[in-house]
Amino acid sequence: MKNYQIKTKEFIFENYHKNKPFASFLPGIAGKTGVPMWTYYVNRGQLISSFGIENKDHALLDFTPANLSYQQTPLKGFRTFVKINGKAYEPFGLEDSSRTLKIGMNHVSITDQHKLLETSVKYFNLTEENFPGLVRKVTFKAKKDIQLEILDGLATIWPYGTSLFVQKNMANLAVAWFDVFNTEHKMPFMKNRSTTEDSEEVGTVEQGNFYVTVDEFSQRLKPIYDPTLVFRQRTDLILPDGFNASSYEDFIKEEQVSVNQLLSAFSTNKVELKKNQYYTFYTLLGSYENLDGLNEVSQSFTFEYFKQNELKAQEVIETLTQPLEVKTSHPIFDAYMKQAFLDNLLRGGYPYLFKSKNGYHVYHTFSRIHGDMEREYNNFYVEPSFFSHGNGSYRDVNQNRRNDIYFVKEAGLFNLKQFIELIQLDGHNPLTIQGSRFHLDDKSRNLLVNKLKISDTSFIKTLERGFTPGEIFKHALKRSNNKEQALSELNQILQQSEQTTESSFGTGYWSDHWIYNLDLLDLYLNIYPDKLKSMLFEETVRFYQSHMSVFPRRYKYVINHQGEVRQLGAMYQDDEKIKKLGLKQSTNFHKDSDDSVVRVNLFTKFFHLSLIKFSSLDPMGMGIMMDSEKPGWNDAMNGLPAIFGSGLTETINLYKLLNYLHTWIKNFGEETIDIPKDIYVFMENIIDSMPHGFHKIQDARESFDEKTRFVMDKASVHVDLDSLKKPIQQMIEFVEKGLEEAKKLGHGLIPTYLTFEALDYHKNGLKHPHLKLDAVDVKSFKVRPLPAYLEAPAHFMKSLATKEEALKMSKLIDQSGIYDEKLGLYKTSASLETETLSIGRARAFTPGWLEREASFVHMSYKYLIGLFKSGLYDQYYEAIKTGMIPFMDPLVYGRSTLENVSFIATNNNPNPKNHGRGFVARLTGTTSEAITLLYLMFIGKHPFTYENNTLNFKVSPKLKAWLFKDGQVSIKFLGKTEIIILNPKNQDTFNQKVLKYELIGSKAKFVVEDDKVSNELAEDIRNEKFKKIIVTLG
Repeated sequence: MKNYQIKTKEFIFENYHKNKPFASFLPGIAGKTGVPMWTYYVNRGQLISSFGIENKDHALLDFTPANLSYQQTPLKGFRTFVKINGKAYEPFGLEDSSRTLKIGMNHVSITDQHKLLETSVKYFNLTEENFPGLVRKVTFKAKKDIQLEILDGLATIWPYGTSLFVQKNMANLAVAWFDVFNTEHKMPFMKNRSTTEDSEEVGTVEQGNFYVTVDEFSQRLKPIYDPTLVFRQRTDLILPDGFNASSYEDFIKEEQVSVNQLLSAFSTNKVELKKNQYYTFYTLLGSYENLDGLNEVSQSFTFEYFKQNELKAQEVIETLTQPLEVKTSHPIFDAYMKQAFLDNLLRGGYPYLFKSKNGYHVYHTFSRIHGDMEREYNNFYVEPSFFSHGNGSYRDVNQNRRNDIYFVKEAGLFNLKQFIELIQLDGHNPLTIQGSRFHLDDKSRNLLVNKLKISDTSFIKTLERGFTPGEIFKHALKRSNNKEQALSELNQILQQSEQTTESSFGTGYWSDHWIYNLDLLDLYLNIYPDKLKSMLFEETVRFYQSHMSVFPRRYKYVINHQGEVRQLGAMYQDDEKIKKLGLKQSTNFHKDSDDSVVRVNLFTKFFHLSLIKFSSLDPMGMGIMMDSEKPGWNDAMNGLPAIFGSGLTETINLYKLLNYLHTWIKNFGEETIDIPKDIYVFMENIIDSMPHGFHKIQDARESFDEKTRFVMDKASVHVDLDSLKKPIQQMIEFVEKGLEEAKKLGHGLIPTYLTFEALDYHKNGLKHPHLKLDAVDVKSFKVRPLPAYLEAPAHFMKSLATKEEALKMSKLIDQSGIYDEKLGLYKTSASLETETLSIGRARAFTPGWLEREASFVHMSYKYLIGLFKSGLYDQYYEAIKTGMIPFMDPLVYGRSTLENVSFIATNNNPNPKNHGRGFVARLTGTTSEAITLLYLMFIGKHPFTYENNTLNFKVSPKLKAWLFKDGQVSIKFLGKTEIIILNPKNQDTFNQKVLKYELIGSKAKFVVEDDKVSNELAEDIRNEKFKKIIVTLG
């Protein structure tokens, strides 16, 4: 028997403690009207390595990186000590035993087998409660008649108010503030007695961390919060000397100390069990804003309460993931896709709809910046609020919302507009997406206050300053204590509110962020192709404005201390701009000379984007420059901006955008639009500069940047769309030439990265304003491509390549050193061994690890998309046998193959034990790419098309015969409609056609004997009027 299996929606590992260590987490979803808790676990000891609320500074069990958690969790985490007929034993402890790990979507559990006792532990988070909590369910099963003394719980728990810094650096001092309250209720409430800052003002601490244990008789077990009772002087925590050495009666009578020492969270009891008899209890560990409130709410903490919450924890995830259902002959593939959907929304959020004045607000809940034990460098944030959502990075959130439209179609246009209007006039964008806030005008606010009879001043102040749904729900719940009524008030308030996106600069400008907006555009038009014209010319967006600016070449091209010409210190905080415009710390949008926020239609926004990115082409017209301190997707190439790096991935997407513009002009050439004069003049200057080369184009760009640095000219130019055809065509031809030259440079395989060496330069008499280095003017450069990378070819194949081009490029990739033949995986690049450290930290990494020549799964999946989109179906299906996670060997992969990872160590890594092993769990762009692949495979590239003023719906499955079970597969579409695909021939479907559609609604059924469905019926499909569509192939 394999020591892993999938059963009843769980991935099961036998003897998990002997397998490769891995780190993962519970999703931290408490439902829309619950407050979440973050919980991390490893497959060592009793799993839970750290948990808490909000961030690392509010942990009940302190946050620890993965490699240290593998060592420490068995001792400092949850422990179970028992005496079976007087003989001590620790399930999951040092004594070896047979153990099982079961991983569910919202729970994790373990079982330990002893000759006299079976011990099972299950963890899940509280759901739909107004406070966060981790629930631990412990069940003992006697294999013979036994007397059982139990001591179970957490070896170390931190009181509320103890930050991560204090936990790691000042724990010895911190205990001076610790205290435990409420022990008379058998529910210890642990907090600092006061604030701990070295300040003249000292405040009280009301909130506390707590735990309580309730058994199957709804009796609260005795808490043991003093670890010295348990361990005596065994501060190594290896053995419970105190518990083992004492009789149970003496042990529970000992006085406990609650001050000047670290605390524990154990509970104890003594029971008699007959053979095959069970004994179960639940322990809740959480945080509450005050003790009185906790004691009031805890009256509901019965055994039945926890049983119901266990069910709710499962139901909330099942409900949340219902929009993605796929059924094939491979259940592991089906379960993998559902897990990918869950993990995708953890990074991008799930789009909930609230009624607005003119339709719907789209509000993403449950998102957070990717941070866990393997990404310990990130300061993750899980908002401890109703309708919880956290911060995220522009690229991450954008990518992970790409497929929203396939589940909540109203989110498509919202996402596109939200991200495209964060593009600044200089072409850059803020890094951090902080989510949405809502605002009421004075009239609407006053009407609502009167209508809802709101008298609480704090509630009114919240309505005045702007708010999130969670803040409003909390106020409404506080005054009504009724969730339905609170939801009603929330909906009424949001319906009258305006929604804004909050964002902030972050840490820099990445050169690739803008390209993901083209994916949002593509997906929107896959569902709404008939809305293209109205989207382009009726929808308006703004230009984000940052407090940061970018130096022109005359300052940032410098001679470093080693005498080398470099591009350094490109960005600066523009205090003049801040002062002149009165920029706020929060989100700002560009204004014109009349102090009005600039708004343009989406065509103009994309037109401007093409201009600013075209003007960012490198000296050879091949790659788009990394001229603002940051590289593109691959963060570990952080040295490239200094050595004048550029990227072809971005150029490929520029070419794609320019061709879109060309097509739109061709289709809607009779339209007239108003383009801001500054943008129009910028276009003219670019076109005039093109014959004169790089420096003239850069002069035009820097002139535009300076001209619009503060405000835009309010004037606009009224143009016929057709008049823009020629300049767009000129730019297309220019970019086309650059791409062809790049292919030659890569010997047929398009390079991903180029670097440039300054050949002819002279000091210009200026100093870098901050670095004080001599600045130079560079007259000429020498180009050098880096070794082959997967990224640019993947983008080329998915966006531009013909089938013949893609086939040729795929063969070149296989021969380039990118393909790991032993594992059947694609690496980020060929060998970097001959490169210098100047390209970035990737060169310093070990081969086959992180971004250096390992398999970054999300980029590999982009390449798989390229294979599929270019029509190389046989090559695609051959590649996924080894390159797609659900088809890998879990014992090699080292974790559940239902869960994605960021990278897989490849065969070139010096540690053979890691070959094929996955690292950095789940919160990755891989989930988005997996969902994209799923819908390409089952539905096709363009489910809806618009031709000759007719809306069509067409399913174009490209599936291998082995995916069909009894001649059929099924997939859910638009979140509600089940599409069943029948394959009577039981053959590959690459060349099969659709013979018939059966459209089944609640009241009517239609049969369409054609390869597409058109007009009203297609519209009805889009409006989700059919619960089932049966598609017959032939």
